[in-house]
Amino acid sequence: MIELQTALLIAGVIVFIVVAVISYDRYRSSRKETAREYESELPGHGESNSIIHTRLDSRSGIFDRRPELREESEARMEPKFKSAPEENAPGEQQAEQKKQAAQPALEAAEQDRSRAPRRARPEQASGSMASVADDAFGKSEGRDELTIEIVARIPGDNPIKRDTALGLYRQFEFDIKKRHRIFGLLHPDQTWCNLEKQSEDTQFTDFGISVQLADRSGPISESELNRFSQMILRFAEVFGRRFKFSIALNDALEHAKKLDSFCKKYDAVAILNVVARNQDFSGADIHHCAREMGLRLNQRSIYEKRHPNVQGGDLIYSLASLRKNGELPVSNNGGFTTNGLTLFMNIPRSENPAQVFNDMVMDAKALCKRLDGKLVDQNLRGMTQRGLKRISQQIRQIVADMERHGIQPGSDKSLRLF
Repeated sequence: MIELQTALLIAGVIVFIVVAVISYDRYRSSRKETAREYESELPGHGESNSIIHTRLDSRSGIFDRRPELREESEARMEPKFKSAPEENAPGEQQAEQKKQAAQPALEAAEQDRSRAPRRARPEQASGSMASVADDAFGKSEGRDELTIEIVARIPGDNPIKRDTALGLYRQFEFDIKKRHRIFGLLHPDQTWCNLEKQSEDTQFTDFGISVQLADRSGPISESELNRFSQMILRFAEVFGRRFKFSIALNDALEHAKKLDSFCKKYDAVAILNVVARNQDFSGADIHHCAREMGLRLNQRSIYEKRHPNVQGGDLIYSLASLRKNGELPVSNNGGFTTNGLTLFMNIPRSENPAQVFNDMVMDAKALCKRLDGKLVDQNLRGMTQRGLKRISQQIRQIVADMERHGIQPGSDKSLRLF
């Protein structure tokens, strides 16, 4: 009897140990799974990596393409000089011909100078850059915390013809690589407008000339800023006028560095990937789905979704292949295949980034359903609803940070910077 009790006791202990080991193993597995899921949600891991900063991330690839500039009200247009020779000559020859074409206008400017001989000298800038820019360009926007451009205001009483001013402007603009523009105060309407969009006999009293301090290529250089200053000095000298800069030239380079840091930090792209669960996606299926969703193939063989109710169709997001350069070719009659697709949006260039991201998520899920795909982040890790929410929060934070610097995503200023 004692031996039987001992045997049952030993068996009970063994069963208890086995159950304890199994329970502990399951507990460890559960903790590991929870940890993996939690880590995938942390910044720098998993789904949060679906936002990249293209100027700080060397892996940006197809997402680091400079976007096509949309048609803007201040877009530069070549004026038609009556005495201009052939306008289509390339390179330096074209620049030289345009300078020669502008010579009659320059001679007219010299005549204006002789009638109003005042020595050119700079005036101290009154107010901040924003107030001077608003003055020069006739805008009533709020003041920016970031200086986008340096503006030179050249006021006067005697009206000057458009071609006379543009002729002088053309003498210098080829040496200035950053985006620059010239505006004039229309005579006698007293309205600010772009000189390059007006007729050749239009006259102006005041002029405003600006150059952007930074863009995706970096900040303006000291030599280029000096060339801009020489242009303004020449304008003032020829027309016998005073001028004033929106900010001191000595401070412009510092402003340019701050603006460049801003551009690097917020030039961000949000990415969603749709990968095949089983066999690769066929080109024919991709093209069919994309067209049904209202996307159009661009010249780079990448699909784009654009606003149908906006002139020019502003870009919402793009759809590309995960392979090669993102191309989705149609030349091989749909024989192309890919293991995945990527949807991406440029955050600072979107008017409502959070809404654009939500729309992109909906379309990505629709692609998953139609093509039998799976939604993943840029590291090809499964995307959860919590991860999508985290990305949306990151986008909202980027928008809030940009707005604190006076730059609204999707605005003219943001499009000029990004």
